[in-house]
Amino acid sequence: WGLIDDTQSRIGGDLGISNGSTATGVTRDRLFLVGDSVGDLITALSQVEAGFDWDIVPISPSALEFRTWHEERGVSRGEVLEYGGPVISAQRQVTATDYANAIRVSGADTTIPTEREADDLATALQGRWDAIVADTSLTTQDSLEGRAHFRLKWSQVVRPTWSVQLTRGYWRGPDHIWIGDLVRLVVYSGCRQVDTILKVYEIGIGIDADG
Repeated sequence: WGLIDDTQSRIGGDLGISNGSTATGVTRDRLFLVGDSVGDLITALSQVEAGFDWDIVPISPSALEFRTWHEERGVSRGEVLEYGGPVISAQRQVTATDYANAIRVSGADTTIPTEREADDLATALQGRWDAIVADTSLTTQDSLEGRAHFRLKWSQVVRPTWSVQLTRGYWRGPDHIWIGDLVRLVVYSGCRQVDTILKVYEIGIGIDADG
């Protein structure tokens, strides 16, 4: 919030954003340069272990609010998305190339690159998979170490993603299903036998001629 507050205090910088965030109780010191993208800096700050999700949401036709969720946003809606019911198409994708169990992270010139390895690397059946991350916005050693822990934890999980298309008019707005929410996906078709709980990461909305 300090980044947004500082921006809005400058001439022409007020966007009408109020603070609705909740502190996590984890204090971290970070150094940022004036003029850098505030949104990118907040995202970088959030991508650490015990981090947070964030968004700027409208609270009225003319007002916005900055909010945070620790560690992830969303709730379980108890919603069942079943193929042949509200789901008219479903596609599964797996990007195994994002996997890594050994990571080297480097930041700005003021920091020392750090390396992290999975605890079970010596006995892992898949062997060693390396990844290199470079981010010059990491200007302190603490921020670099925090990012390294986050990326190693994230990279060790291969996450299949599903893209589903819902029937026209089924989605009833953000109070029905929204970013971060958990939904149950049921797909029994051909070789696909799936009944699992998934997190919503993206929603595409199409407005037809009838609104």
